[in-house]
Amino acid sequence: MKSTKPCVTDPPILQCIGDASTQVVDLYSFVDEEPLFCAPASEAVLLLLAAYYVFDIAYAPSSKLPLTLLAAILLQEVCAKEITKLLSVSNVLAKLRAT
Repeated sequence: MKSTKPCVTDPPILQCIGDASTQVVDLYSFVDEEPLFCAPASEAVLLLLAAYYVFDIAYAPSSKLPLTLLAAILLQEVCAKEITKLLSVSNVLAKLRAT
């Protein structure tokens, strides 16, 4: 397990640790070299996104797009409301420019 710990400067990621012969795996995430959680896949993704939000951690450039997509999919109801507001503002601005 020690060899799987990321450096203190690494952003939180999901690490799959288990036994390939039994196909039993756990997903772990670390923050500042400390284990943050161990959970099944369905919970681990939500916990990872929550960790970024709670600890106000910026997404690493290599994982920004996938994590943003996951967040948008999982939070689609919240995002839909925000997009609707944005589109309403855009429509008003477009109408103002037309007059």
